[in-house]
Amino acid sequence: FTMPQAADDDYVRRFAQIVKKTLDPRRKVYIEYSNEVWNPLYPQNAYATKRGLALRLSKDPREAQVRYQAKRSVEVFSIWKEVFGEGRLVRVFSAWSGEPEVAEIALSFGDTRKHLDALATAPYFGYYLAEDDAAAAKTAKLSLDELMRELETVALPKAKAEMFAHATIARKHGLPLIAYEGGQHLVDFRPDEQHDLALDALFDAANRDPRMGKLYSRYLQDWAESGGGLFVHHLNCGAYSLHGRWGALEYISQPRSEAPKYDALRRFIEGR
Repeated sequence: FTMPQAADDDYVRRFAQIVKKTLDPRRKVYIEYSNEVWNPLYPQNAYATKRGLALRLSKDPREAQVRYQAKRSVEVFSIWKEVFGEGRLVRVFSAWSGEPEVAEIALSFGDTRKHLDALATAPYFGYYLAEDDAAAAKTAKLSLDELMRELETVALPKAKAEMFAHATIARKHGLPLIAYEGGQHLVDFRPDEQHDLALDALFDAANRDPRMGKLYSRYLQDWAESGGGLFVHHLNCGAYSLHGRWGALEYISQPRSEAPKYDALRRFIEGR
């Protein structure tokens, strides 16, 4: 569960009480303050920055934002712990996979570490390939073979380095590393009207190519070797669109033999 960035203590407490009353008591409860507070594309980032600067947590806007996220996370977790007690809660701090310093700033701030049970990141691969006009134009010139080679030789090693960097930080602070999201990230970040349809078609083809399954297997093995634990793939089933190719399956009855990402995930789960 993610608590909205502006939720007050009463909201948080009532939410926790409802969860305790209605959720299967055999289930663990993963709790987090907001979602991707570090992400400048989201309003919670501006909210946390403003609050952090107002509270004089730092003169630097980025540091103020991260410290406020840490501060409010601790407050939210304390309320949930009052309601649930010990045993079921997994208190999660989510950091930016591409900037390990975010995790370090948060975990080194005050006694934040004492109130956490896990550090989480979203170790996607390939997100840089169409993050702006220049990147999209460069990627659009690639053939499918060239794109798959780019993913294998650049995108995966980049993701692996980010995994290992966060694993090092997590170990330093005595926390497990988990992934709140992850997978391939072939998506054009630009508005729909600016999309190059040929680029979108290339991204579609890459996700359907059998070689994507091999990339996923290597990617998941890298995660395991880094010491990462729980990994939440984003997402199980979803049709491809201009806004991403997130589904391991494109439709719920898709044969496993036609879904390379799904097949790789299943093989990893099955231990083969």
